[in-house]
Amino acid sequence: MDKKPDKPEAPDPGKAEKAEKAGKPEKPQRPVQLSFFFYEPLKERPKGTIYFDNSTKGSTKFKWLRHNTYRAEVIYNGVKYRKRSVERADCERFLEEMADKYDKGLLE
Repeated sequence: MDKKPDKPEAPDPGKAEKAEKAGKPEKPQRPVQLSFFFYEPLKERPKGTIYFDNSTKGSTKFKWLRHNTYRAEVIYNGVKYRKRSVERADCERFLEEMADKYDKGLLE
């Protein structure tokens, strides 16, 4: 005689405790992933490059000095604009200002 399949078992609230006693840890539940609509959009970075320059160009045989500065470079309308600074924040501010000037049409 064929048996009908039993109803699925209801989740047992003490299942985790029983698993711990048996020495088998229960698998952790995966967190619910939120839709991307809840995340803030990433701030668009301005065009350009920032790099750290520690070259020794211009030093002599007896004078070994390194530049140790940040450089920001950006090209608008075929013209390269550069800025040197000890602090990276100054270079980032420079790139943002240049992007604003370009948007307003102040760069030739």
